Amino acid sequence: MRKYAGGVAACEYKYDGARLQIHVSKRTVSHMTPTNEGPDLAVFSRNCERIPADHKYFATIATHVVPYMNAHVESIIVEGEMVAVADDQTQQLLPFQTLQTNGHTAMCLFAFDCLYLNGTSLVHRPFQDRRAALHAAFTPPSTSTTSALPGQPPRSPRQQLPQRFQFVQGQDVSFSLHEDPDTDENEDPLSNSPAKLLQNVLQAAVDADCEGLMVKALDEPYKPGCRTHTWLKVKRDYLPATPSMASGMFLPDSLDLVPIAAFRGKGRRAHVFGSFLLACYDPTTQLFHTVGKVGSGFTDVDLAAISKRLEDTVVAVKPLEYDASEVKSIQPDVWFEPTEVWEIRAAQLTKSVKYTAGSTYLDAPSPPPPSTTSNTSSSITSRTDAHKSCGLGLRFPRFLAVRRDKAVVQATSDDQLASLYLDSQTNNLSTTIINDDDQRH
Repeated sequence: MRKYAGGVAACEYKYDGARLQIHVSKRTVSHMTPTNEGPDLAVFSRNCERIPADHKYFATIATHVVPYMNAHVESIIVEGEMVAVADDQTQQLLPFQTLQTNGHTAMCLFAFDCLYLNGTSLVHRPFQDRRAALHAAFTPPSTSTTSALPGQPPRSPRQQLPQRFQFVQGQDVSFSLHEDPDTDENEDPLSNSPAKLLQNVLQAAVDADCEGLMVKALDEPYKPGCRTHTWLKVKRDYLPATPSMASGMFLPDSLDLVPIAAFRGKGRRAHVFGSFLLACYDPTTQLFHTVGKVGSGFTDVDLAAISKRLEDTVVAVKPLEYDASEVKSIQPDVWFEPTEVWEIRAAQLTKSVKYTAGSTYLDAPSPPPPSTTSNTSSSITSRTDAHKSCGLGLRFPRFLAVRRDKAVVQATSDDQLASLYLDSQTNNLSTTIINDDDQRH
């Protein structure tokens, strides 16, 4: 919240879906696909991969989004989140994994940004202007009951149905540091504080089956491909009333980590991998730094599928880009090529000599000069018990899901883990909002 002191930020619901970029043009454009009796259309994933015309995302947008484009719009690029909804009267928002189910076609696009309009790029315009352009460009169905106007509290999630196209819901929050002169002297002075208002919007988002909030500075331009403090992510565990957060049992956000090695299972897991070595990614050095082992959260079906899939990526020696400690308890049976990103939940990040993540950012004694002993499996100086070089390790990590929408280079970064660790020391809402990489939902 300190980053917004004295200003106003949009607190938008964070939906559990697939982020898409949508290009629409009434004029024929070479990279777009003509739709039936409508404008040309192109849809891209968050990794800039083209969504084919026979994909269900494309069909939903062509049928339920493009027809609601207003007459003055000739060409436009918008971003939104495609979310699975229940195919019944409740139309409840469903988890991201439901989108991966081939047979599920009930979806809603929640639009949140406009990057281009009628031949003019808007990326350098402030978010407030881009949002206004988006809202002027489309008239989604039932806007009188589904849209939340800037500055107004969002409606109860049970007072409307998602339909198939909406603007994201949310509320603009003022982070003014000045006392409100209209506050009643008998009223709790914190009841209208930025923290309390943010908490109220967060609670409303959670009640609407959303993951949390995206907090966006209204006066900032769009900044693709770079880390920014102008879009911040606030997950449901920031709510003090949530037992897991109130007791300090969980980090305020899940992590996106890469499985780089595995340990053979025992007992009933003897025929599969039983646990996995996880790593974050450092985009500066292009190295993967170890952060923990995970063996819980998997079903038997999960482990069988993962083991079969990763068995095909096993390599003979540790890849050069893996920065891993030479500790007896962290000697995996096999190493993998980096091919997947997993969503991981953990209780805490703690300093550890077993792992290497975040060591650059921590106060730790420098390791002695590298040994003259050659290490054929890696050109990177390895840490040993004797070095006592400190990294970060996960406590009680748990597997949640495979992030099929993310490439390994989009995994949680080394500096993000270090920030999480430092912020977790205070367990304070005002200091633990997490930077959202590359302005990504």
